Amino acid sequence: MPQQLYAYGGMILVIAVITLLYYWKSTPARQAADRFGLLFLEARDYAMNGWRSTPEYDERPDGGICLRPAAEQPQPARNAMERGRDPTFARYDKELESALRDLFQALGSSGALKRRYYDYYNNVYLLHKNFSNICFQPEPVCLSRDEWDDLATYTGDRGRIIQILAQRLSDKARRQLLEQRTNSGTLPCEKEGIG
Repeated sequence: MPQQLYAYGGMILVIAVITLLYYWKSTPARQAADRFGLLFLEARDYAMNGWRSTPEYDERPDGGICLRPAAEQPQPARNAMERGRDPTFARYDKELESALRDLFQALGSSGALKRRYYDYYNNVYLLHKNFSNICFQPEPVCLSRDEWDDLATYTGDRGRIIQILAQRLSDKARRQLLEQRTNSGTLPCEKEGIG
């Protein structure tokens, strides 16, 4: 009987050690993923203010796209364009861009996280820069059809991407995101005045 108890005790001890090692190894990676996931959601809402900020445009005879000036845009898009010329907004834009870049470089130390978030990072960082460059201008900006398709895709897949990403966040990160939205009515970035 005592030998059986020792055997069970040993098994429980081994399982406990393996479990602790697993959580000790995976917690930093999970925290990094959560932080990146929340930053991703913030960046998309910050850059696009949701689907409402999609700018109005005219098609050129050659098939290109020409964005209308700020005065002819819907109010949310006009707000975004005006904020683009605001020094405070520009500083926030630079800080967010730097945070995204630094965080992704940090994720590079984890192959699994890098594979999981690489496409998301490209959507946020590269298309966020594209959106900023073409929409925060006082005059109409002309785009190629490919550039407009990129922007339209960036806008149109927002809900789908966020849903996919939310499924990958831990329960703690989802609760944190929900609390942020409940407390402010929006994501924190929108306190900067977008829309």
